[in-house]
Amino acid sequence: MDLEPDVPLALITNMNHVIIHGMHLHTHALLLVQHDALRGKHYTLHGYCTNATLPTFDLDVPSKAFVIFRPDAIGPSLLCMTGMQDIALHVSRAAEPIDVCRFDPCVSMEHAERLLTWHVAKYWTAPYMPLPNYLPIDEIRNSPDVRGH
Repeated sequence: MDLEPDVPLALITNMNHVIIHGMHLHTHALLLVQHDALRGKHYTLHGYCTNATLPTFDLDVPSKAFVIFRPDAIGPSLLCMTGMQDIALHVSRAAEPIDVCRFDPCVSMEHAERLLTWHVAKYWTAPYMPLPNYLPIDEIRNSPDVRGH
């Protein structure tokens, strides 16, 4: 087991799809976000295809603390959070672990969403990647716009 620290924003990539509540979702990135509101802190797990403009789901979660269990045998990794059903994470590149990028508290959700496409592109294996338009994968990986520079 790999305990991930409490963070206000965490981007999770290297996924081909996820299984959540029995549904297979074409999800390549997860963004765990802490929201501060009048009623107190609450947390949301956002699923995305390959870009922040292509969401797949939003799920309120009980906390921002999570564990990713990486099995030794072939099979999905599991995103585990206390108080909810585990989420199966099927990797894009089996030789590499699920990628977790933790953001400093001063980083906004919008900035993390801009970086999302570049993080997904790191593990993309097809020659073209579906975005609002299809682009060659090398062009996406090398674009300063998606790297946030």
